[in-house]
Amino acid sequence: MKTFTKILTTLTVSLAIVGGANAKSFEPTNNSATTQVCVAAAKGSKINLRKTIKENRLTNQYVANKVFCNDLHIMKFVNVYGKSPEKINGMLSQYRNDKRVEITDLAKL
Repeated sequence: MKTFTKILTTLTVSLAIVGGANAKSFEPTNNSATTQVCVAAAKGSKINLRKTIKENRLTNQYVANKVFCNDLHIMKFVNVYGKSPEKINGMLSQYRNDKRVEITDLAKL
């Protein structure tokens, strides 16, 4: 039983160390508003993201439609690198302008 416990403990510690080494961390290269928003979005806190958007005098619509992080749209960036992509993208998706309008000229018909 002691051998099994030792093996299990060693395996758990090893996996914890490997998991910590693979953790994603973000270091902003500049202090621009969009960089701050990208870092806040990747950290996964909706409250922190809303606060960062407000502090930088941006709108939720602008962030959801125009902000790119490392050449990826912010929602795709959060999917790849974020800690809580479901929460953040759920918040941002309500501000997306994906609606397409099609106009048909009835006089031509």
